Amino acid sequence: MRDLKSKIVIMQWAVIAVLVAGAGAAVIMLMSRADTYKSQLDQQTGDLSSLREQLRQAKSPQPSPSPALPAASANTASPTPSPAASASPTPSPRPGSNR
Repeated sequence: MRDLKSKIVIMQWAVIAVLVAGAGAAVIMLMSRADTYKSQLDQQTGDLSSLREQLRQAKSPQPSPSPALPAASANTASPTPSPAASASPTPSPRPGSNR
């Protein structure tokens, strides 16, 4: 009878040891997974911040640079007027008439 009780106690301690080892392994795996998720979240948060900054810059009015004209060429160059269109229209030949 005493042998049976000692075997049961040993088996109980073995089960407890397996449960503790399994729980420890599960905690280690969960911590590793949480660390992986945290690093991915940090990367995506950085990407999101970058995109928000780009959007903010795109929405803000950008001053358009005006072309710088040299002073000497601006004073000497004058636009040439183009010939004006005549006020009277030019008659076009009518179809079917042979003049």
